[in-house]
Amino acid sequence: MCRDQVAFRLGGDVVQDLIRKLATLKGAGTPADAEAWYRTTFGGSPDYSEILDEIAKSPSERMQLLRGYFEPSEQERDEGRKLPTARVCLRS
Repeated sequence: MCRDQVAFRLGGDVVQDLIRKLATLKGAGTPADAEAWYRTTFGGSPDYSEILDEIAKSPSERMQLLRGYFEPSEQERDEGRKLPTARVCLRS
């Protein structure tokens, strides 16, 4: 996998980061194991939609929150990060 070669986050990485944001909002700080914190706090497996609903209530808030994960900032664009690519990563 080319994970080290990409500047965007994979889906699981986004969920982990969203759980950390949720923990901070709930006053729990930044848990070392975000998924374990979620399971203990909410009594189940992390659910992307439920996490988003806890953090950002409106569609516009959600769009703003998620934009940073996938769209490059000016600095990232200048550094050549998060740019579209046709590169294909193969598992070995």
